[in-house]
Amino acid sequence: MGGTVLKFTPPALAWPGAVGQLPTIMTVPPRRTLDDALAIMRDLRARDAWDKAQTHESLRPYLNEEAHELDDALRDRDDHAMMSELGDVLLQVLFHAIIAEERGAFDVGHVAGSLVAKMEKRHPWLYGDATEREPWEQMKSKARKSLAEGLPNGLPSLHRAHRLQERAAGVGFDWPDVKGPAAKVREELEEVEEVIAEHGATFDTHGVPSGDPRHEALEHELGDLLFAVVNLCRKAGVHPALALDRANAKFQRRFEGVETLTLTAFLKVVLVVNCLRVLVQTATSKVLHLHILEAIVLFLLTLKQTQQTAGKVVKFVHHVHR
Repeated sequence: MGGTVLKFTPPALAWPGAVGQLPTIMTVPPRRTLDDALAIMRDLRARDAWDKAQTHESLRPYLNEEAHELDDALRDRDDHAMMSELGDVLLQVLFHAIIAEERGAFDVGHVAGSLVAKMEKRHPWLYGDATEREPWEQMKSKARKSLAEGLPNGLPSLHRAHRLQERAAGVGFDWPDVKGPAAKVREELEEVEEVIAEHGATFDTHGVPSGDPRHEALEHELGDLLFAVVNLCRKAGVHPALALDRANAKFQRRFEGVETLTLTAFLKVVLVVNCLRVLVQTATSKVLHLHILEAIVLFLLTLKQTQQTAGKVVKFVHHVHR
């Protein structure tokens, strides 16, 4: 069977900030079941050399890659890409479950059972004897032996800081409101400024620890500042990684816009200079030369370009005169 063309209208609140979304036309494959997916994976393990050779260890990089590709689809709000990337992540889940099944360790049914049991345990007010909702971090803290227990070693530092602070808050180590962490950010920034005033902030280490106590002092204070900003984000209800993603995208978009405007303006100036070059070459008066150069500079200023672009134009004009 071929793909099916569906007219899919996203819910009004499908994506944060979405307003008046139009129906999206996308081609989706025919619907199948998880049993179908398991059947083809088992067949591939039996008959395809590459699939047969894979192990839990060899598949680790692919799971990480597929998770990042799914994250890109989520960030781009691309339903078609999301559907495809969710399938790729599911492939990794089924792959590992089938390899474990072949080893006699567990199968996909046990994976599903673990998921159901975990959800029931996390919601005892729905599936147990609890009469009111209890925060999840508070529930887990009762069984946790240490603050970092269970946190993956490879967790990105920004997300790890957020999780550590969430866990600490779960046992009552928290500010009463957002004013506390906001004040802490100001305090840490002052300490960074003190270190810069005392030692400077330029160290040719390329981000690598150098053993220089001045560099280590600055790194220490900047780390405290970042940690405080993460805590401010958490208390304000904003995930720091998502906030930084938005800031990265905004900076990239604005910088690329400036690059585009600069290039466009520079090409316009080049066109004007080429048009005036004939006049320059035929003019005999130095005064006329100066008037022409002044006209070029005034044209550049009206485009509100940077000094860097102006410098390029001046060099180009000098090249024309030669």
